[in-house]
Order: sequence, then structure tokens, then C-alpha cells
Amino acid sequence: MSFTFGCPSTRVLERLRDAGSATVVTATTVEEARTAVARGADGVCVQGVEAGGHRATFDPARGDDRPLLSLLPEVVGAVEVPVIAAGGS
Repeated sequence: MSFTFGCPSTRVLERLRDAGSATVVTATTVEEARTAVARGADGVCVQGVEAGGHRATFDPARGDDRPLLSLLPEVVGAVEVPVIAAGGS
């Protein structure tokens, strides 16, 4: 199950795992990726600025405006779950 525009609570992610679902949370910053993993996400989908106006930022006022190819290696280095790249060239 995947989530965009925010991250579910730890309890929600636990319940989904208990039901046999893997979870992926879309993030646009390293901080968002860390939050998703801390809450129990099984993977992170990273979006760069190339994704445009429908980026999955948790908080539009705190988004990261870097290109995907700049943001991606930082997220990969910051979390220990699979990372999906989206919204880039």
C-alpha cells in the first residue's frame, strides 16, 4: 500500500503490516523519508522538484526544491529501506 501527501501514524502502518501489506510512503525531503521509516514504512518513494505541482510533500512550506538526482543519494544514505525514485528526468 502506498501513501502520498503525508505519512500515516505508526499505528496505521503497524496494522497494515499485521494484515500482510507492505507500505511505501512518498517523500520529498530527507527528513520526510526518515519520518516515514521511523513510523514503520517498508519503503520510500522519493520525488524531486521535477514532479511539479503535485509533489507529495508532507508540508508545502518546508519542501525541498532539489532535483531528484541530487536528493536521491541523500535519501538512500539516510534510510535502510528500499527507495524508489519518481518525478525526475
